[in-house]
Amino acid sequence: MRARIVLVLTILGALTVIAFAVPLMLTQAESRTRQLVLTRESDLQRFAALAGSWATGGPSGSLFDELRAYEQLYGEPIAVVSTRGVAPFSVGLDLNDPDVAGAIAGAVRNQPQTPDDRITPTGPDRRVFARTIGADTDISGAVVVAASTAAARADITRVWAIVAAGGVVALLALVAFAVAVSAWVLRPLRRLTVELTELAAGLPFRAGPGQAPVEPLGGGPPELRALSGTFERMARTVRGSVTSQRQLVADAAHQLRNPLAALQLRLDALDGLLAPGAQPGYAKAVAESERLAEVLDDLLALSSAEAARSTVRTCLPRMVVVDRVEFWSSTADAAGVRLDVVPPAAAGEPDVSMGQVELGQILDVLLDNACRYAGAGASVQVSVETDAPDGRFVTVSVADTGRGVPPTELDRLTTRFYRGSTSAQSDGTRSRGTGLGLAIVEALVTSAGARMSIGPTPGGGLTIGVRIPAAVDPAGDRSAEVEVDSPATVAGAP
Repeated sequence: MRARIVLVLTILGALTVIAFAVPLMLTQAESRTRQLVLTRESDLQRFAALAGSWATGGPSGSLFDELRAYEQLYGEPIAVVSTRGVAPFSVGLDLNDPDVAGAIAGAVRNQPQTPDDRITPTGPDRRVFARTIGADTDISGAVVVAASTAAARADITRVWAIVAAGGVVALLALVAFAVAVSAWVLRPLRRLTVELTELAAGLPFRAGPGQAPVEPLGGGPPELRALSGTFERMARTVRGSVTSQRQLVADAAHQLRNPLAALQLRLDALDGLLAPGAQPGYAKAVAESERLAEVLDDLLALSSAEAARSTVRTCLPRMVVVDRVEFWSSTADAAGVRLDVVPPAAAGEPDVSMGQVELGQILDVLLDNACRYAGAGASVQVSVETDAPDGRFVTVSVADTGRGVPPTELDRLTTRFYRGSTSAQSDGTRSRGTGLGLAIVEALVTSAGARMSIGPTPGGGLTIGVRIPAAVDPAGDRSAEVEVDSPATVAGAP
C-alpha cells in the first residue's frame, strides 16, 4: 500500500509539474523567437530603405558599406538583389542556396518571408529573412539575411534547463512528502494489526485443528489484507471464546445439578430424624439448597437465552399474554395482586418476530417479579400495543402499581445477580430471587432484535416494556418459521 500511495502521489505530482513547466518553456521560446524576428525585421527595413536608389540603377551611396559592417558585427551573411537589371551585391551569402532563393522569390512577389515557427534548442542553426525593396506594385528588389539562431537557442536552452531543474526538485520534494504521508497513514494500520494480534493471543480460546483457515483476500493493498486477516482471526477467536465461556457456564450448571439433587435427597431423608433443636438449621439448609437449584436453573436459562439462534419464530403476542396471565392468576391471587389483560385498542394485531416460547419466558419472569414485589393490593396490567401508523413494532408491557423501584436503581435491574432494595417480601425477609430474571429477559430480547424499557408507572409502581419487530407474513400463517442467518453465522461466514 505504501508503494501504491507513493506511486499515485508521484504520478500526480509529475503531471502537475509537467502541466506547469511545459507551458512556461514554450512561452519563453516564443518570446525569444519573437525578439529575434523583430530585430531582424527592423534591420531589413532599414536596408530596404537604403537600397531603394541602387535597385533602380541609381547610386548605392553607403549601402555596401552598411552591409559589410552589418556582416562583420553580427556574423550573419546578407545580400541585396534588384529586379531592374542591377547586379546583386552579397556579403557572404550564397544566392543559389535553395532557402535563400526561395526567400528572394517570395519577397519580389510581395509575399511575407518571416519565419514564425518557434525556435527550440534542437532547431536549425539559421533563419532566412527577406524584405521587399519598394512598395505595392513598384517592387525593385529584395534584401535577404541568413540570421543565426545560436544566441537565441542558447538562451532558450538555459531557461529550459532552469525550469527542468526546478521541476525535478519539486518532484523530489513531492516524493519525500508522499513517503512521509504513506508512513503516517500506514502507522495506525500496523499498530492496529499488532494490537489485534495481541488481543486475540490473550483470549482463552484457540481455533481447533478442524476449523477452516482464514482465506486471504484476493485483492487490495497488502497492509489492508493483513489487517483484514488479523481481524477475521480475532473475530473467530472472540466468537469461540464467548461460545466457550457460555458452554462452560452451561456445563458447570449441568455438572452441579446431580450432586445438588443428591444433597437434596439426603436432606429430605433427614426430615423427621433430627432433634427439635436442629430443625431451624435444617430448614435453612433446605432453603439454601433450593435457592442454589434455582440459581442453576437460571444460569442454564441465561446461557440458552444468550445463544445465537439461526431460526426466527413468529407468534401472536396477545395469545401468549392471555395464556401466561391465566397461568399466573392463581399465584397473583395468593399474593393479593390483581392481574388483568388490557383489551386491544383495535382488531388485527400483527405477529411479532419472536417465538412463543421466548415471549412466554419473558412474561413468566415479569409476572413472577410483579407477584413477588408489587405487594398485596397492587394491580398488574399486561398490554399489547401496536405502533401507529405503520405497525412495524409491537410493545408488550407489564405495569404494576406496587412499591416501584428507586430511580437510582432502574439502570441496574438487568445486572446479573443484582437485587434491588425493594426486593423484600411482605414479612420483611429477602426474596428467594436469584437476581438473574431481568438479565435473562434482556438476553432474550436482544437475541430477538427487540428492545426493553424499564421505567416508573404513573402514580407509582414499575413498568417494563418489550418492543418487538412485527413479523412480515403475507400468508397469515402464525406458526411460520423463517430460516435466516443469525448474527454469529453472518459474522463467521468466510
